[in-house]
Formats: sequence, C-alpha cells, structure tokens
Amino acid sequence: GASPTTISAIGGDISISGTGGGSGSAINNHGVWLQEICQISNTNNGDITVTGIGGNTTGDFNAGIFSSPVDVDITSVNGNITITGTGSGSGSAAQNKGVSLHGTAVSSTGDGIISITGTGGATSGVDNFGIELQLSTISGTDGNILLNGSGGGVGGSASSGNNMGLNVNNSDVTTTGTGHIIMTGDGGNGTNINNIGIQFQDINTEIL
Repeated sequence: GASPTTISAIGGDISISGTGGGSGSAINNHGVWLQEICQISNTNNGDITVTGIGGNTTGDFNAGIFSSPVDVDITSVNGNITITGTGSGSGSAAQNKGVSLHGTAVSSTGDGIISITGTGGATSGVDNFGIELQLSTISGTDGNILLNGSGGGVGGSASSGNNMGLNVNNSDVTTTGTGHIIMTGDGGNGTNINNIGIQFQDINTEIL
C-alpha cells in the first residue's frame, strides 16, 4: 500500500496554514487538503494548529480544511489541537465548507483541548457548512472538546440553502475523563431550506 504522509514532533509545536487559490470556475481550491493516509502527531505536550482558507472562485469545493475519506489521524499527547477553517467561493459556488472531515480521527490524551471552528462560504450556492464530520471520531480525555460551526450562504438568495452550522454524520465525539463536550452551531443565511444550527445524522452517530 501507499506510504503515509507523516508530520511529527516531540514537544515542539506544529503549525500548518494554507490558503486556496484558483480563478474563474476552478474547483477544489481548499486551503488545507489532508489526503488519505496522513498522520500528524505530537507526543510530548506540544500543540498542533491547522488553519485553512478556501479559494475565491465560482467553482465548487472551496473548503477551508478538507480531509479525504480514509486514514487521516491528528493526535496529541497533552497538547492542544486547534483546527480553524473558513470556506470561501463566490457567486453560486457550492460545498464551500469551513472544516470538512471525512474518515478522520482527531484525538488528544491527558488535558489537551480539542477546538474545531468552521465558517461556511458566503455564496448563493448550497451546502456551505461550518463544520462537517463524516465517518470521523473526535476524542479527548480530561481536556474539553469545543466544536463551533457557522453556516454560510447569502441572505435573500432563494437558491442558497442547506447551510448548516454543524453536521455530525455517522461520527463519534467522546471524552473518557473529565473533559466537557461543547457544541455550538449557527445556521446560515440562505432563504432556501435546511439552514440548521446543528444536525446529528445517522443511527451510528454517538456523543459520549
């Protein structure tokens, strides 16, 4: 099989920041794209920070942070994990999600805090989620898990809808110690349907 992409530190901080480009109707202009078999780890109190801003095109999929469907792991021992994504796009571009994690495991042991913040793109398209979790796990121990998503869209646009603040689909969010789980979701501005604050989807979704 393919060899993993590995970014690791022992105590020092890890910082990853990206801004999508593109022009015209170009698609897939993510700020940070974590593709399959990608491992980011810090094993001794160091923090991990990932920040992404999507490209500003009329094409779809200008996510701030996007992970592909399988085997993406972000882990820290006692350090904080902070993931911040801003979807962009223009015109009727769709699927401009702030943070879109598919098949991704984010975990922190000890008292490390996990904070994920996402803002969907302000376009007249659909599906500009703040945060999307699909087939993913977010797990902490004694540190809190903070999920804060704001849907995008454009007010007054009849075509802009389904701009959810936080969508948790077939995913688990858990703490095994004293850490709290705090979720905040604000639905987007579209005048079409389903601009929901927080949606829990699929029978396999668990919040523990």
